[in-house]
Amino acid sequence: MSTDQYEELVNRAVALPEAQRTDLIDRLVDSLPAGPSAELPPGFREKFEQMRPELERRFQNWKENGQGVPAEKVFERMRAKYDGT
Repeated sequence: MSTDQYEELVNRAVALPEAQRTDLIDRLVDSLPAGPSAELPPGFREKFEQMRPELERRFQNWKENGQGVPAEKVFERMRAKYDGT
């Protein structure tokens, strides 16, 4: 692929709606032979999928209101909910 073709591809990808960009990122990462997902601990993806709705809700709240919850509080709640600690 030429540099011009690559740049056109990147420009078209960046212009996609957010949901399609997110899907594209997921697909690209999953297509890597030794991508980051290959190094995740067992059960991580399942736990992440369980947490995804809450993470998305918090991100949307932050985007709309500029408010968030301190990271330590989030980690504490997530550990309690998903690890039982």
